[in-house]
Amino acid sequence: MTIPFPILPLDYHRSRSIRRFTPSRKFLAFTTTAASKKIDPAQLAAVFDQLLPVAPETLTRGSGEWRGIALNTGHKFMEQLESLHWRGAVFRSTEDVEPVAIDKADGEKATTDFGGACVRLLSPLPNYAIEM
Repeated sequence: MTIPFPILPLDYHRSRSIRRFTPSRKFLAFTTTAASKKIDPAQLAAVFDQLLPVAPETLTRGSGEWRGIALNTGHKFMEQLESLHWRGAVFRSTEDVEPVAIDKADGEKATTDFGGACVRLLSPLPNYAIEM
């Protein structure tokens, strides 16, 4: 499958090390056009499946608050996230996760009751996955 990515600036290859599109950079390329361009879900899944796993404990570092970005795959729930002023998720611990964190009108985090979650590391060989 060929996945199109944005054209790189002319000075992109000037560094001494050889730079290339790693899975992380491919995924970040999707986030730069998140709201303005529809992304093919199959292409997004193909890149996501190439990403390295993240240890569940990594998600709880610092405040545990992670700013989310809605990727426009055409799913109808994206409009609902936007109308809720969705901000991301809060990982207080691997056992205490707020999967839907939203903003109030003033930009501060709102208290929500959208349910909770926990995080588990799944290891179906050869890849690892985190499930919430």
